[in-house]
Order: sequence, then structure tokens, then C-alpha cells
Amino acid sequence: MLLAFRFLTGFFGSPVLATGGASLADMYPPAKRAYPFAIYGIANVMGPTVGPVVGNWAAEFKGWTWPIWILIWISGFALVWLFFLFPETSANYILTQRTMRLRKHQPEDGLKLKCQPEIEGEQMTAADAVKMTLVRPFTLCFGEPIVLALNLYIALIYAVLYCWLESIPIVFEQIHGFSLGITGLCYIGLIVGSLLCIPPYCYYNYRFVEHRFHEDGSLKPEIRLETALVGCFCLPICLFWFGWTSTANINFIVPVIGTAFFTIGAFLSVGLRENATVVGA
Repeated sequence: MLLAFRFLTGFFGSPVLATGGASLADMYPPAKRAYPFAIYGIANVMGPTVGPVVGNWAAEFKGWTWPIWILIWISGFALVWLFFLFPETSANYILTQRTMRLRKHQPEDGLKLKCQPEIEGEQMTAADAVKMTLVRPFTLCFGEPIVLALNLYIALIYAVLYCWLESIPIVFEQIHGFSLGITGLCYIGLIVGSLLCIPPYCYYNYRFVEHRFHEDGSLKPEIRLETALVGCFCLPICLFWFGWTSTANINFIVPVIGTAFFTIGAFLSVGLRENATVVGA
């Protein structure tokens, strides 16, 4: 039962990761897009790290089902908020709906009103729709070297993140003898690392990136790699730090500090995520 519902959770929850960046790209101009992308990137990292902090205490005092109840409450609130209150961001969809309203209120001219997305939709066959939704993502991923490289890098970051979720209980419960709830607090190092990156990253983007955008909103893609030149060193640093200090004769705070370097590297890759989203668009 747990495996089946875990599959359904991932199946219905995964579109958020795929469409979140596109929605932000719809809402913000290119020069200001890095700031919401930074918050979006932190949310992707902090969600899996805040979860054990809350869930471990709930499981320790209330039982293993309580973390699932907490997820139900949070997900239910998010469902109501997104379904009823979250506005549409797709420009094509908004334009299509506006055209339909005009045709409804002006029936004499209704047949003459038609927007570009509708024209493109009429010209698209079922085979074209299948090709666009099922074939193009794989063509873009494996046919564009930069997209493939960025996807692999981000996949590595997420793989390491979920390795933390399994290795931290091993280190702090089995080696240091912490309780389940206290072990959950050790994930705070991951959270602190990401929060420390926000001010310098925003300053860097405001001071050194915004003025390099062209009038048409374009930016040389390699500029987005500048933060990764710093963040790429943080991933091996945190792995070696955590691995070599996870012993009983070393204070527990030392490996916790090492985990902070992971989220620094993951956060600085948010520019890569934005770049990949723009290339995908």
C-alpha cells in the first residue's frame, strides 16, 4: 500500500518541478527572473530537509502515521490554494480565453475574431501534438548537449540530497546515539547553508548580471555559469567533510556544518536551472 501511494505521490507531484520554472518565466521579465528562481530553488531543497525535522518529532511522540497526516494537511491546503486561487500564467491560454470572451459578447463579429494560439492549434494535428508532448522533451534532452549536461548536474545534486536523508540518521542515531527527534534537527545545517546564500546571490545578480541583459531580454548563456564556478567546489567539499568527520570521537556539530556546503552548491546551481529552463523554452 505504501509503495503504491508513494508512486501516486511522485506521479502527481512531479509536474510541479517541471512547470514551476516555466510559470516563473511567464511571470517575471528575464532581468528579474533570477530572484524568484532563487526562492524556487531554495524551496526545492528546503522541502525535503524541513520534512524530517517536523516528521521525526511527530513520529517519535505520535507514531509513524503522523508524518503522513501532516503531509495531508499541507497538501490539502496547497490543493485548495492552487486550484481556486492561483492565476493562469500562460500567455497563450490567457489570450485564447480573452478571445473567447470577446466572441461571446460580440456575436456579430465573433466568427472574425481569432487569436494566434487558436490558429496554431487548428493547424496542429494529433500526430503533431503527440510529437510535441512525448518526443520533443527527449529530443531536447539528448539532442542539446548543454541541456543534457545541466540535467545530469542537477540530477547529481538531487541524488546527493536524498543520500543525506538516508545517511544523516545512520550517523547521528547509530554513531552519536541521538533520538529520532534530535536527529531531525541535524538537517537544519542543510537549511542554514541555503539561507546564507540568498543575500550574496541577490547582490551578485543585481550588481553584475542585470546590466548585461540586452534590450530584447536575452543574455549570453555562459553568464549563468559564473555562480556554478563557485558552487561546483562545494559539493565535493561537503561530501569529504561529512564523510571524514562522521565518527564518534568528533563533535556532532562538525558534520552538520559540512552539510551546509551542500546547499550552498545546490543553491548556486539555481542559475543553471534558469538557464536550462530558458533553453527549453
